[in-house]
Amino acid sequence: MRQFNPNKSVQATSAGIIITYCDDKKSTMIPYDRQQLQQQQLHGTTHNSTHYQRVAPENFNSVQQFIYRKALYGLAVYEPHEVKKMHPREKFEIIKVQKRAQHIINVFKIDTMNDWLRGFFGKYFHNSAQAKEFMSDKHTSYDEVTNVSFKDLGINKYMIAQKLVEKKVLPMDFFELQPA
Repeated sequence: MRQFNPNKSVQATSAGIIITYCDDKKSTMIPYDRQQLQQQQLHGTTHNSTHYQRVAPENFNSVQQFIYRKALYGLAVYEPHEVKKMHPREKFEIIKVQKRAQHIINVFKIDTMNDWLRGFFGKYFHNSAQAKEFMSDKHTSYDEVTNVSFKDLGINKYMIAQKLVEKKVLPMDFFELQPA
């Protein structure tokens, strides 16, 4: 079994991704090659017989995964030649759904963050007028994009899909969809 090794740093450049293995001070450059990058993301890297990335198993089947990725990433899930063949109206609809999904996810992240902050301030500063004012909903702005990671917020792929089904971005029968 391969061991997870936290002794690496990753840097994204315009030419590709540089992985520096801190335990032996060597680097590996991974150019932005779509096929190679996909392999890297799915299977991780191995250096000196040490495995450097754990990948969470897929929660969805292939049909669900495609629909989920299409909603989140839009036209990026297609090859460039497929996008060129698409009707402009189809491209417009895909982009519209993606923008709506990204907005819903951003609101979900902000609400999750605010719930945590309300709990924190309510527990530790329950007598403070400023904390009560801060915890009110009138200070929440959904216009700014939050960069807090899903992992830090405790949000997983299934929770995102549930939210997108609830908001009718994904089909209501999303969790029952099966490959043909």
